[in-house]
Amino acid sequence: MPKLDVSVKQDTIDASRAAASAAGMNLSNWTDKVLTEAAWRQRFSRSAERERQLGITPEWLAGHKEDVEEQRAAG
Repeated sequence: MPKLDVSVKQDTIDASRAAASAAGMNLSNWTDKVLTEAAWRQRFSRSAERERQLGITPEWLAGHKEDVEEQRAAG
């Protein structure tokens, strides 16, 4: 496990502890949840950027879905 040297302000810890408590969690579980969500957001962001670079837009996806559905109906 890598050594992490992190400095966090007490106000941040207190706010996180309060948010965790409100969600019925302890600070450790809350931290795991927040970090996991951040990792997924980052992964999604990279994926969205790759799709943008390839020209895959919501409109393109909708058209592709329609084409697939037409092929299924015909076949």
